[in-house]
Amino acid sequence: MKYAATSSLNNTKQNYTEERMIAEKRRQAGIAFPAPRDQNYLSIVRLNINPVNDKNSVRQGLKRLCTLFEQIDEEIFEIDDTSSDVGFYSYPLTRFNFTATVGFGKQFFTKLGLEKKCPKNLYEVPAYYELGDKSPYLLPQTDLILQLASNDYTANKMVLQNDGYFTFHGDLIRKDQNYVLQPDGGSRDIMGAIEEWAKITDVQNGFHRADGKNLMGFYDGISNPYRLDNNIWITEGEEQEEVVDGTYMVFQKIEHNLNKWNKLDTQKQERWIGRSKATGLLLGTISEDEEKRLISELYSKESSIQRHAKIRLSQLIDEQRDPTKNFFNSYDMRYLNIDKLCPVNSHARMANSRKPIGSKQRFIFRRGCLYMEEDFKNYPKSGILFISYQNDIRIFEEMKHNFSLHDSAQVKPKFPGKVKNYSGQKASMDISFDTLTLGGGYYFIPPIPDKKISEIGQQFFK
Repeated sequence: MKYAATSSLNNTKQNYTEERMIAEKRRQAGIAFPAPRDQNYLSIVRLNINPVNDKNSVRQGLKRLCTLFEQIDEEIFEIDDTSSDVGFYSYPLTRFNFTATVGFGKQFFTKLGLEKKCPKNLYEVPAYYELGDKSPYLLPQTDLILQLASNDYTANKMVLQNDGYFTFHGDLIRKDQNYVLQPDGGSRDIMGAIEEWAKITDVQNGFHRADGKNLMGFYDGISNPYRLDNNIWITEGEEQEEVVDGTYMVFQKIEHNLNKWNKLDTQKQERWIGRSKATGLLLGTISEDEEKRLISELYSKESSIQRHAKIRLSQLIDEQRDPTKNFFNSYDMRYLNIDKLCPVNSHARMANSRKPIGSKQRFIFRRGCLYMEEDFKNYPKSGILFISYQNDIRIFEEMKHNFSLHDSAQVKPKFPGKVKNYSGQKASMDISFDTLTLGGGYYFIPPIPDKKISEIGQQFFK
């Protein structure tokens, strides 16, 4: 079974909303659209501006980089393929649902003397202890970030580094073995576009599992806010006009100790997460007997029984997709068992504490993915490339502080008697599992000026 990473409306309204946002060409792709599960491979490329560069060279280099992304989007940039049995043919990278998203860190503006153009709520990621993490970060804040996403792993790699050289001949783009760059200021790949003005600090590659679960074996992102809503974008009146329809991006690389995790029994894992491993439902949604029966019916050989079980589970999941619904209200009889049985210090509750009715709801949209490094000396290093978008970075930091309380309560509580919810439920202290944040950064994702991807970031220089 697969669960999408976002809440959904009916297909007709969803398709219309997405088509309208794409046609407006105001918000960068790779955030609200395409859907995360339509882009199973993701690469994070982080860069710093070379210290010897002046403002003009960076402006021109950024223009060259974004022109590359514009040419890909407009299907000008094509690749040749001779691997098929049918022979030679060419096709655009959009065939792979490719998108590139461009973000700027605080130091981008500081280094270039553009402080007045810096979005007012952008700042550098704090020291590890200020966010409740356990050790200094290995991956520091950077000046720039590129998010490359597609449904083909090699497409991201080709955009990063491509040994095919292209130039224009009339309206056609052809290979030029003499290494002639495109006359309009474009480039063949990211490596060529950043030459002499920026340097890559690190590249992180991630993926989505085919079954929609994370590497810990649980369905991820069930209560993510609906991706096409406006709750993550900067709106008029919040900041200066040129940043309206932009958003803030948080990137963190988080390592999971799966060797230790896999030694926990399923019940302990479920209490740490706060959800059923088999269904993805919040603990307490249905009784243990009901769940056993539901799981049995989901895998029944009788198609009619299986179909009805899927409908039943889909209904329960759809209700829990709504991030505004307070399932942890001890005064709501409908969700009393969830409030009692889903541990107060579980991941699900700390990630979204479900504020009382009438409280201001503040959300992040998560678009992270999994990673597994190729070093298998003892146990593969793996975890999540955490990526979130929000109209205020402080929303993420509030959630991050909740996570640090979650980890400290799970691993080494100081005052276990004080950790409880309205129903008097104390946090479960017998679960031991740790994660390690390796670092990352905060970035601003600007809007697209005048519907031209090639102009992304140019508004900061005016």
